[in-house]
Amino acid sequence: VGAGPQTRYRLAVVLGEPIELLNEPLNARLVRLVQNHPGTQLPYLLSVVRESRATVKRVLSALIAEGRIEHRGSKKTGGYYVK
Repeated sequence: VGAGPQTRYRLAVVLGEPIELLNEPLNARLVRLVQNHPGTQLPYLLSVVRESRATVKRVLSALIAEGRIEHRGSKKTGGYYVK
């Protein structure tokens, strides 16, 4: 209550995942998510990391090229797994 200026903050909180995931680089966050949820698909990863589809796909492709994760199954029903 008061007549002065107000400051509002918007907090980005992802429910169901530890808060320390928000401070990690995107590639480490994706590896940890895939490790904690084997077989996870792109829509889930997009909802958790809240980055653009292009960014997440680019990082996933880099992780696959590095051999840290792999995609098993078809494009429609397959998922990502840690190697």
